[in-house]
Amino acid sequence: MRALWLVLALCVSLFSAPPDKDLASRYANEGIAAYNGGDYAAALEKFTRSIDADPSFADAYYNRGNARYALGDQNQSIADYSRALKLNPKYALAYANRGAVYANLGDHKRAILDYDQAIKLDANLTLAYYNRAEAHRILNDPQSAIADYGRTIKLDANYAKAYVMRGATNAYLGEYAKAISDYDLAIKLDANDAMIYYYRGISRHYLNDLKSAIADYSRSIALNPNYAYAYANRASAYGQSGDLKNAAADAKKACDLGDCKLLEYMKANSLLPK
Repeated sequence: MRALWLVLALCVSLFSAPPDKDLASRYANEGIAAYNGGDYAAALEKFTRSIDADPSFADAYYNRGNARYALGDQNQSIADYSRALKLNPKYALAYANRGAVYANLGDHKRAILDYDQAIKLDANLTLAYYNRAEAHRILNDPQSAIADYGRTIKLDANYAKAYVMRGATNAYLGEYAKAISDYDLAIKLDANDAMIYYYRGISRHYLNDLKSAIADYSRSIALNPNYAYAYANRASAYGQSGDLKNAAADAKKACDLGDCKLLEYMKANSLLPK
């Protein structure tokens, strides 16, 4: 499921409040404690009681939306974020989270509209930029995606996944050198992610840097010995290097893990060493 901005808003009474607001605040804080403890059903109950005590409490609807999302009830989480926004039209986090749920349901255009509103209200919502980038990428708008990954990185220079996905989008556009630069930065932040090495290997492969590509596929496999695609791509790089023995071994391993396309190609073209 798509990541949400799960900053839970505490209700702090600065002045004397009517009893129902005090009760709503107490239930809200109990709900936050339950949520943070991973008991989402209890959190849902507490936030509902908070709303019963004070139906104008926007934070309670927002937090209940988070609890419902955590429980897999996406449509009702959207309903709660919408209620929060009706009570507080400037609730940036509610727009950001509702957008994330729309995206998770496949409605990326509507998601972008919500991310736009969230960013308009709070230009520092890192996750809103990242999620909007993902929506643009899925809708085949790579330039907008790259721009938003860049904004994400500007706000958080340690956001490894933003570098990875900007790299992948640049690779999609054939900008392999740019992609490799982003993967290099991502690896500095997270040297144990097999996927990053795999992606960098692909870009090096396209640039015909077969030795470096093989090294990256090998590192990916070392981190994830069941990475079928990494074996298949390393087999391809070995084959292009003239090393049919290692190519065949990797193609067979990839097939054992569920990707048999290259092995079938090698068999059909009599490329398997005898």
